[in-house]
Amino acid sequence: MLVILFIISSYGCATVINGTTQKISVDTGPCGADCQVVGDSARYTTPCQLELKRKEDHLVKITKESYEPETVDIKHSMSGVVVGNVLLGGLIGVGVDAADGAACKLTPEKINITMKAIPQPEPALEAQPVTVAPEPPQAKSKSEQLEELDQLKKEGKISKKEYKSSREKILQGE
Repeated sequence: MLVILFIISSYGCATVINGTTQKISVDTGPCGADCQVVGDSARYTTPCQLELKRKEDHLVKITKESYEPETVDIKHSMSGVVVGNVLLGGLIGVGVDAADGAACKLTPEKINITMKAIPQPEPALEAQPVTVAPEPPQAKSKSEQLEELDQLKKEGKISKKEYKSSREKILQGE
């Protein structure tokens, strides 16, 4: 009986109740993000559950293409289960729990992150060919029109009748 009591008192209460690891759930919006604990080669896809050692702090990195990466610090601290060891007189158990980390708890226990989308640049517009409208012909002055008309008459390209008719139209401003 004494041997059994010795074994029970020498084994940590927190080790029995909590264990040396703790499960941390990770969820992201949107789901399907990559999740990795720094220093661990394992990779997870959210939603997932990480099993982490209680006796140390952890850094969790969460990434997803087109979203800003996120990091979460998970801290370890003393758990209330240690009180059970002290009350039951298991000082050896307190030492065991402290050594294997069972006396600790990890916080936060749940990670729930809404990821922020990285703004995407506007697509470049294809260069459209620029068409320049031809300038409208400038109206010729009456004197220029008469000079052209005289030239056509000298070259024999218009008759005297056409010349007189066109000259009158120019002078009347038609």
